Amino acid sequence: MASIDALAAEYWDLYLAVKPTYASLIGEHQHDAEIEDLSDPARRDHTSRLRALQDRVEKATAAEDPITHALLLSAIEADLAEEETEILVGPADPYNGPHSEQLRWAAQTRALAPAHAEALAQRSRPVPRLLDQAL
Repeated sequence: MASIDALAAEYWDLYLAVKPTYASLIGEHQHDAEIEDLSDPARRDHTSRLRALQDRVEKATAAEDPITHALLLSAIEADLAEEETEILVGPADPYNGPHSEQLRWAAQTRALAPAHAEALAQRSRPVPRLLDQAL
């Protein structure tokens, strides 16, 4: 059985993979060239992976680190609620959602190396697809 630390690391990797713009914003550059995929197949895959991880976390012993265990389950449940309600896919608020996040986060993201700048430039190419998916 995986340790709670390993499960938390797996969750973090999954979180950053589906939120690559946020990953870049916080300095995690492994997803700089990627953009969120809000397509139904991608969202179903993410939900499936979250549920599998949730099952493994629930089976892990909380005695090892009860706080991390509880927080990890809470984070997974929040992500599942977000996926199932589509709250961030098509928000009613015109100031919140994928369209505004791309503009806001682009202004805050820094490219510290030429490779980061090139990857961030690649991210802008599929923005029309992202906006279509969000409608």
